[in-house]
Amino acid sequence: MKAEEIRNLFKLLGFEGRSITEIWYNDDGKLKKKLNEYDQTLAQKIESLIRWETDIGKKVLGEVRAFIKEKIDMTKKVNEDSFQLGIHHFELTIIDFNELKINNKSLNDYFYENVPHSRKYTGWNDLAGIPLENISISNAIIRNALFSDSNFSNSVLQSIRFEKCNLNNCSFKNCHVSALRIEAAHGSYSNCDWSGSLVNAIEISSKMFGGNSNLNKISYFELIKRSLCINKKNKSYTDFVFCQLINDDTDLQFKDIFNYINWYQNTMNLFNSASKEKNPVKKFSKVIMNFAITITTMNWHSFTATVVTGAFIIFIFSLSYWYWNDIYTDITNYERALNFSIQIFTSLGYGDIKPDLKKSNIGLWVVSLETALGYFWLALGVSVLNKKIFK
Repeated sequence: MKAEEIRNLFKLLGFEGRSITEIWYNDDGKLKKKLNEYDQTLAQKIESLIRWETDIGKKVLGEVRAFIKEKIDMTKKVNEDSFQLGIHHFELTIIDFNELKINNKSLNDYFYENVPHSRKYTGWNDLAGIPLENISISNAIIRNALFSDSNFSNSVLQSIRFEKCNLNNCSFKNCHVSALRIEAAHGSYSNCDWSGSLVNAIEISSKMFGGNSNLNKISYFELIKRSLCINKKNKSYTDFVFCQLINDDTDLQFKDIFNYINWYQNTMNLFNSASKEKNPVKKFSKVIMNFAITITTMNWHSFTATVVTGAFIIFIFSLSYWYWNDIYTDITNYERALNFSIQIFTSLGYGDIKPDLKKSNIGLWVVSLETALGYFWLALGVSVLNKKIFK
């Protein structure tokens, strides 16, 4: 939730005309009451976000970023010195927020003394809602921090282990995340937003992942583009590459996430093999095969996928009827061939057009094949609609 979104929400509730920090900290309780009526957790979430807009919040944010940079630079220096001495031992950066002091006070003491908080945490260094966009951290262990509702968008996080950290509801939009590990026994990690991210070579257990994480599934049309090796820039879906999945929970609420990631990885491996093929003939054959796989084995959560592939089948058969019009009665133009294909696909039966068995039996076999496919696709469409309506 960004500052502008908070402002618009305040305006919707009848509070406007000043900065969001003035509205919030000068409120006599009316705004918080309205927010709680709307959503009982919303006021607490907004408080954790809006404090970073205050002068004290901006100072704490600067101290946090400087602390992270200091730890990274310190470890880099140690590793460079070791390398010069011929010692090939690689030290990880330890970012322990218990060590962060602001004006000789702990992070919580400094923050809570200078900015009003309705809820104060003990045992956590309270960084909830912190805007850490565009940050780059590699080969590090991050310890002892409450990061709930924080924003890591557009960041690079490589070989990171979170220990005793709460990462509920964090935004990892458009990130490049690899070799990420969250110690589930000492923290929590669910409802995170991975839209547009590349998630590479990480371990994801069901306990870590959480049942409601926002994974933007690849659209049917984007999948078709990928199958044809078309440029994959400007994506908005979550791109999973070589994830290690650990299904360590008997609860089936994670089943859809695991099935989707497995399906996505297997499909992308097929597509990548075509894009890397040097032989033009083999490359073309693989692309055609990938396209066939795309229109027939998509994970059918999408009603659009069912409709589009059904229309594609109708189109292909209409071309065959138009091309071999001499073995059917009364196909004089493409429009009539298309109309005949729709009739056969929807199992309406023959009208004024039908196979001419005196000339060939091929027409009968083609019609029979489209009828069989039509039965399957109509049943598939009803099944998908049923899941959409009654899920």
